[in-house]
Amino acid sequence: MYNVAHEFIIDCVCSDFGITNKELKSPSRRSELVDARQTCAIALRHMGYTLKYTAELLGRKDHSTVIHLLSTRPHNMLTNHSRAMRIVKAYKTIADKGNARYRSNMKAFLERVQQL
Repeated sequence: MYNVAHEFIIDCVCSDFGITNKELKSPSRRSELVDARQTCAIALRHMGYTLKYTAELLGRKDHSTVIHLLSTRPHNMLTNHSRAMRIVKAYKTIADKGNARYRSNMKAFLERVQQL
């Protein structure tokens, strides 16, 4: 099953940081990439994703890497947490069941994705 929430979150984070999805999943330890990964991890965990699945989405080896992302870099944690919550809020607003126009667009989007 295709899950739109994690794709939306990852795309928004990449856009916010001005990086590509490939860079996000790369082994690079550049500061802006680590901040982007941390923001993704916060948002994905807030949405209820497991540590293991979050690690897979971020191209990391295992769940312990996500634990490390969530528990280190306190100097950037507040900024990254507020970015993550803004993205989660945007997703929840868009995914609101009362938004019929979005649902019709989402159906078309899912059909296009499944054709790829």
